Order: sequence, then C-alpha cells, then structure tokens
Amino acid sequence: MGKFKERRRARRAKVTIEIPGLGEAQDVSSDGMCLLVENPFAVGKLVDLEFRPLPESALIKCKGEIIWQRLMADGRIQVGLKFVWPNGPKK
Repeated sequence: MGKFKERRRARRAKVTIEIPGLGEAQDVSSDGMCLLVENPFAVGKLVDLEFRPLPESALIKCKGEIIWQRLMADGRIQVGLKFVWPNGPKK
C-alpha cells in the first residue's frame, strides 16, 4: 500500500487503550484515534465507543466513523477513526 498523506489537524497522544469489542487504540486526539484491530471494518461504518483515555479519567461514550484502514505486517489491521459527536463533544 502507498504512503498516506498527513491530514491531521489535532495533536495526537501516543497511548495504549483497550477498546472492548474493537481493539487497542495506539494514539488519540480530540478528532479521532488510530486503532489496531483483528478484523477489518468497512470505511464509513459507524461504531459505538466507550473508553477512558487514562485510568482515572471519566468514561467517554461516543460514535466513531471508520475513515481508513491498512493491513500491517503482523496481519492485524490499523484503522483510522474520526469521532462523531451529534451535538458536539460533552464537556
């Protein structure tokens, strides 16, 4: 696969966050996250998310839209996900 053009608008924080039922987040920002998953998702699919950026953080519940994916050398799939906030992020 070819190189991806960098289009991030928000700074990303490197993390390891287990997202139950989906996979493991590798980085997260205010706009979205990069997940490492076992099975592919259709680009454009909406998924329900529940996660804590830090163990002591409040639980975040939102939807995410799959915007890209690529196969990794180990067979897992890296997925780019954009957060979808129907009424904006809750503060």
